Amino acid sequence: MADMSSYYRDCARSVGKDNFFIPGESSAGDAFGAYIVGRGRQPDMYLYSQADAVHMTNLSDEKYFIRGSGQGALDRC
Repeated sequence: MADMSSYYRDCARSVGKDNFFIPGESSAGDAFGAYIVGRGRQPDMYLYSQADAVHMTNLSDEKYFIRGSGQGALDRC
């Protein structure tokens, strides 16, 4: 799904659409939803404090994310 969404974004850019948004729905819970948008984690990737978690951005260290490339299937769930 992430590969397909990447193709959609590339196609949109090729026709001049630089602000392309892919919404979706995840019905399998918040952990799986986070995985779909490219921000999911395995147990060994969890942060130690809530303060660290809320200060993360897309530029945070890739070791904390399953998809370090930033490629997600959806932009929001």
